[in-house]
Amino acid sequence: MMTLSTFLPVIRRGTLTKFDYDDCDKNTKHYGQEVPPAYDISAFPRDLPLLLGYGGGDGLSDGGDGLRLLDGLRFHDQQNLTVLYRLDYGHDDFIMAVNAKQLVYDRVTAFLKLH
Repeated sequence: MMTLSTFLPVIRRGTLTKFDYDDCDKNTKHYGQEVPPAYDISAFPRDLPLLLGYGGGDGLSDGGDGLRLLDGLRFHDQQNLTVLYRLDYGHDDFIMAVNAKQLVYDRVTAFLKLH
């Protein structure tokens, strides 16, 4: 499964990196180094509309991961940063929870319409 294979290195390293080709030669070809570089989220344009969703019950990512991302975005224009935190949500709940429409989909739709 491509999504999981893409996400596992992020879990192992604890950093948000570009795609890992799982091959030093391929990584070097694409990135000029053997391991994929980390994203510098503080370099994102400050006026770029962003929606960050994370949950406190996520087995793949703990709440600290979301807080680290938010820390990297501390200088982002706050009017362009929407945070969707659900204490009781795990990774899949953002898609499959019975109340996801009201708590997630409606907010994401409003965000997209606004931006």
